[in-house]
Amino acid sequence: MQDIIERSLELPHPPSRVWRALTDPARFGAWFGVAMEGPFALGQPVVGRFTIPGHEHVRFACEVVEWIPETVFAWRWSPLDPEKGADPLSGPCTLVRFEIAPTAAGARLTVVESGFAALPVNRAQEALRSNTRGWDFQFGNIERFLAGESADV
Repeated sequence: MQDIIERSLELPHPPSRVWRALTDPARFGAWFGVAMEGPFALGQPVVGRFTIPGHEHVRFACEVVEWIPETVFAWRWSPLDPEKGADPLSGPCTLVRFEIAPTAAGARLTVVESGFAALPVNRAQEALRSNTRGWDFQFGNIERFLAGESADV
């Protein structure tokens, strides 16, 4: 079974703007479609609720595991809907790792989500398929968000 999803996007924005779009809760929530309930902090869980139509019932929860300013931002999360009332970070999780690299025209943003093989067999393929579509959708969102955001924000 395939264990990773990888997507890259060339952006005409400096790494600092891409970094803020990933790590500032308000900016992240605006393009990712989540109402965040707190800031991202290394080693700390953060939660929110999806605002994407049809997904408002889904809780967002992740734990930041790597934070290298303007270079790497990584978290672990469960791509599976947890049982009602269960902690979504207590079960099998995947690792989402964003890398930002400067380019002549701005920045290259790469996301790698790995760990699908560790998910329950009966749900792993569905999570991989869903998140593959999801990252295509989210990369379109961040591209539009950055294009519409004022450069001096």
